[in-house]
Amino acid sequence: MEDTAFLRGEGESTFEVFATNTASADMPVELRFASGGDVLTVLPDGATLNGAPVDLKKDEAWYGKRQYGSGHAKLIADFYDHIARGEKFPLDGREGARAVKTVLAVYAGAE
Repeated sequence: MEDTAFLRGEGESTFEVFATNTASADMPVELRFASGGDVLTVLPDGATLNGAPVDLKKDEAWYGKRQYGSGHAKLIADFYDHIARGEKFPLDGREGARAVKTVLAVYAGAE
């Protein structure tokens, strides 16, 4: 599934989500939360609040891709590597279904 999505929610809280997996080059994963004039940015290697570094708990590891774009081959190779080692792959069908349901809900909301 190759898609780009933008979602804006308004109500008691206003939020925007932009996501794409169609980049031709790797793009860093970045989550940005804005509220009351403050901006919290979360990256795989740390976080900032209004541009200043934020201390994170050292035992909270980032799981997932550190960038998106041309990484499908790496993810597939990681999946097969887990199988070869007899290990469970962290992203199972249930987790994949959650992502697909989210994208389908955005599509339905656009109608």
